[in-house]
Amino acid sequence: MKLYLNANGCCRFLLLLVFFFIRKEVNAQNMLSGKIVDDENGNPVPGVVIQIEGTFFRLLSNEEGQFDFSDIHLKEADLSFTHISFEKNTIHVHIPDTAVSIRLRIKNYLSEEVTITSTRMDTRSGLAFSTTNKEELEKRNLGQDLPFLLNMNPSLVVTSDAGNSVGYTGLRIRGSDASRINVTLNGVPVNDPESHQVYWVDLPDLASSSENIQVQRGAGTSTNGAGAFGGSVNIQSGTLEAKAFAQVNSAFGSFDTWKNTLSFGTGLIKDKFAIDGRLSKISSAGYIDRARSDLHSIFLSGGYYGKNSSLRGLLLSGNEKTYQAWYGVPEDSLFSNRTFNPAGMHIDAAGNVVFYENQTDNYQQDYYQLLYALAINPYFSMNTALHYTKGKGYYEEYSVGDAFSKYGLNDVYTITDTISISDFIRRRWLDNDFYGIKADLHYEKSGWNFILGLSANEYDGKHFGEVLWSKDASIPEGKQQYYSDDAIKKEFTGFLKIAYALQNGIYLFADLQSRNISYEFIGYNRDGKNLPQIISLSFFNPKGGMSWKLNEKQQIFLSAAVANKEPIRDDYVNSSPQSRPKPESMLDVEAGYRYTGKKFYLAANFYQMSYSNQLILTGEINDVGEYTRQNVSHSVREGVEIEGAWTINDKLKLYANATISQNKIDHFEEFIDNYDDYTQIKNSYDNTTISFSPEFISAGSIIWMPVKKLEFEFTGKYVGKQFLDNTMNADRIIDAYMVNDARISYSIQTKAKQEIGFTFAANNIFNQSYVSNGYTYSYIYGGTQSTFNNYFPQAGTTVMFGLKIRM
Repeated sequence: MKLYLNANGCCRFLLLLVFFFIRKEVNAQNMLSGKIVDDENGNPVPGVVIQIEGTFFRLLSNEEGQFDFSDIHLKEADLSFTHISFEKNTIHVHIPDTAVSIRLRIKNYLSEEVTITSTRMDTRSGLAFSTTNKEELEKRNLGQDLPFLLNMNPSLVVTSDAGNSVGYTGLRIRGSDASRINVTLNGVPVNDPESHQVYWVDLPDLASSSENIQVQRGAGTSTNGAGAFGGSVNIQSGTLEAKAFAQVNSAFGSFDTWKNTLSFGTGLIKDKFAIDGRLSKISSAGYIDRARSDLHSIFLSGGYYGKNSSLRGLLLSGNEKTYQAWYGVPEDSLFSNRTFNPAGMHIDAAGNVVFYENQTDNYQQDYYQLLYALAINPYFSMNTALHYTKGKGYYEEYSVGDAFSKYGLNDVYTITDTISISDFIRRRWLDNDFYGIKADLHYEKSGWNFILGLSANEYDGKHFGEVLWSKDASIPEGKQQYYSDDAIKKEFTGFLKIAYALQNGIYLFADLQSRNISYEFIGYNRDGKNLPQIISLSFFNPKGGMSWKLNEKQQIFLSAAVANKEPIRDDYVNSSPQSRPKPESMLDVEAGYRYTGKKFYLAANFYQMSYSNQLILTGEINDVGEYTRQNVSHSVREGVEIEGAWTINDKLKLYANATISQNKIDHFEEFIDNYDDYTQIKNSYDNTTISFSPEFISAGSIIWMPVKKLEFEFTGKYVGKQFLDNTMNADRIIDAYMVNDARISYSIQTKAKQEIGFTFAANNIFNQSYVSNGYTYSYIYGGTQSTFNNYFPQAGTTVMFGLKIRM
C-alpha cells in the first residue's frame, strides 16, 4: 500500500507499542467474573455495559448474561451496569471474585436511546469514532456553535466567520468539508439535500438539547441523506429525565456575547408521560466588524413511555439574523485592519465609503419528528420516525455595478447618457420543505445482530430572487422578482447490517446500503437553454470488517467501506449534460488497535481513503460560462490517528490525540482567467496536496480537580499549515496555529437540593493572531498575474462567564 507520510516509522513504533502491552499482560492474574439477570424472572441479560469506575475497563455481557474481566490488578472496585431497558446499578466488589451476581430492575419505560441505534457504532466496530456526552457538552457550552464544542475530537478543524465561535461556523473532518459530512438528529438527516451543507447557525444552542454526539470519521455506518462521504455527526436529542426539573443557564462575555437558556422537564407523569422543553437566546456583536448575531431557539419534546413502547413528538425551531461576514478579510487588511468586513461596502451620493446596514442573512428552520419505538420481544425491536423540516429565509445585500438586464430591467436613458449599469439592493430567497419516513427492525440473539432499515424522503426547494432598489431607476411596486428555480429531490435508501460475535472474541460485521436518487431542477440543456431536467442515480455502498478482542484490555480491528456521493446543486444547475461532473466514489480502508487499562487508554487507527472522481474547484469555465467543480481521476487521504488518556489519580486526568496524514491529488489542471484576450491559461500539477488538509492536527487537555465539584481544565489545539487551493502555492496558504483555552467550573448543592454552578472560560489565552479559513482567486491582466487571498481571522483572548441554576 502506497503511503505518502512516513508511515513505516509510525507502523514500527505502534507495533512495538502493541507488543509491549501484549507482553506486559502475560503475567497478570487477577480475575473478576459474574452473571447478570433481571429481577422479575431471573432471566440472563445480554448486552449490559459493565464499567469498572475510575478506569477505562469496559465490556458487554454475553448471551448468558455473563462477563469476565481478567488481568485488572485491583483489590477492590466499583462496578456500574448500564442497559437501555434496565435501571442503572452500581456495586462494590472485592477482587479476585468469580461469583459476582447482579439483578437489574427492568425500567417501567422503553429508553429513547433505541431510536438511534442504526446510525451508531460501538467499540466492537472496525471504524473510528468519538462520542461526547451531555456532561462534557454542558461544561463547555457558553453559547458557542456546536462545532466548537466538538473541537477536541481527533482529525477535526473548526472555523468561525465572525471570529468568535458564534454565528456562521463550520467544521472539517480529516480535511473533508461540511458538504461531505453527514449529520443526523435522532437518525433523521439534517443536511440540505441540494447543497449537502449543514448551517449550524440555523440550530442555535442545539447542544443544550443533546444527550450525546457521536463523530464518526471516514465512511462511517449507514446513514440517511446526503453527505456521508468524509465523516458523520450523529446527534441524539435529550432523553427522558424521570424526575421533574427546571434549569437556567446564562453566560456573558467578550464582544457583548450573551446566552440565556431556560430548560424544564415534568418528569414521568403517572409513570407514562413526560414533557421537556428549552428556550434559548444568543446574541453577539462578533469579532469581525458588524458580524453581529441574533439567534433564537425552541426545543419541545413530549411523549408516552411504556414498558415495551414509546411514542415521542419533537419540535426544534431555530431563527437567526446575522450580518454577513462570509466574504472574509482581504489579505492586505490583515495587518492594518484585522477586523475589516467588506460586506455591504459602497460609495454614497457624497462620495463617502459606507456600509449597507441591512446586509444580513435571515432564516428560520423548524424540525418536526414523531418517533415510535417498540420492543416486540427480548430479541426483536423496531423504531420508526416521521419527519418534516420547514425552512424559509433570505439574505439581503447591496450589489455594486450590476447590469439592468440581470434583473430584467430596461436601461435608463437620460438627456446625455444611457445608463446600463447601476447599484442594486436585492434579496435571494430559499423556501423549502423536507419530509419523509424511516423505519428500522432489529434482531439480536445468540451472538447474531441484524438491522434492516428503510427510508424515503422528498425535498421541495423554491429558489427565487427579488430586486428591491436601484440607484438609477425605480422598481415597480417596490420589488421585482428576477429569477425563480424550483427543485424536487427524492431519495429512497435501504440497508442491512449483519454482525456475529464468535466465542473467541472475534466480531464480524457487514453493512450493505442501497441509495436511489431522483433530482428535478432547472438547468442548461445541450443547446445552452435553461429547461427542466431530471437526474436519476443509484448507489451501492457496502461495508465490512472485523474486530478481535485479544483480552479484556486489547482489541484490534479492520474494516473496508465503499461510499458514493452525487454532485451538489450548483454542479448540476451551472452545467450542461456535456460538462456535468460525475458522482464521486471512495474506498475507505481502516485498521487499528485499542488498549484499555486501569488508568490508561490508547488507540491507534490507520486509514486510507482513496477517491475516484473527487470534485474540486479548478477555475475552469465550462461550456455554459460557469465556474463549477471538476472531477479529478484519483486522489487519496491517508494517515494515522492516535488517541490516549491517562487518569493519574482521582484529581488529575490527561487526554491527547494527534493525526498525521498526507492528502494528495495525483494530477489536476488549474485554469486562470486571462482578461487581456478573454481566454484561460492552463497549468498542470502532479502529486499536489488537497486544499484545507493539514498534515498534522493535535489536541490535548489537562483536567485537575483539587476538591469535589471544582474543576480546572487547560486545553491546546494545534492545526498544521493548509493550502487555500490545490496548487501548493506558498502564496496561497493558511499558516499553522496553536490555540490554548482554559476553564474553571465550580458547583454547589444547596440544602434544598438545588445545584448552582459557576463557569469561567478564557479562550486563546496567549492571544495568538491566527486565521482558520480562507479562499483565493487569480487572474491575468496587463500581462501580469495577480492573486487575491481572503482570510477569516479569529479573535484574540476572549472571556466568558456562566451561571447555572438547577432545581
